[in-house]
Amino acid sequence: MQVDAGVRIIGEAAWRNCQRLQIVHLSSTVICLQTRVFRRCYALRTVIAPGCKQFGIKVFEECCSLLRIGTNRETTNQLAPQAQLMPRAFEKCTALRHLDLGRPDSDSSGTTRCLPECCFLEAGIASLSLPPDFTWIE
Repeated sequence: MQVDAGVRIIGEAAWRNCQRLQIVHLSSTVICLQTRVFRRCYALRTVIAPGCKQFGIKVFEECCSLLRIGTNRETTNQLAPQAQLMPRAFEKCTALRHLDLGRPDSDSSGTTRCLPECCFLEAGIASLSLPPDFTWIE
């Protein structure tokens, strides 16, 4: 599935429980995925989200096939600069092994980020890269 340019926010539970959804390409204009957008999309494997900076609560909960999420089609799982994760964003994403939370944005002007509580609860994360602007892990 492809979301074309112009869309900025994907609303709460937009594709929740979608059993056939496997690959999603969001345009760079999409900056926010609200709460539970992809919750229980068991077949979801890849999400390309080059401009997304806000990942809502339980946005990928139980997406147990999710392998790739990032800004491009490369094999690295790197989020956009300054991406913010909400609690339980990747809960039970058992196939997701590595995530790079992006490089600091050059316009960040001293802002800091945190890794919220239970962000990777029961997930398969084996490697997590946090840039220096992360100052708090819950």
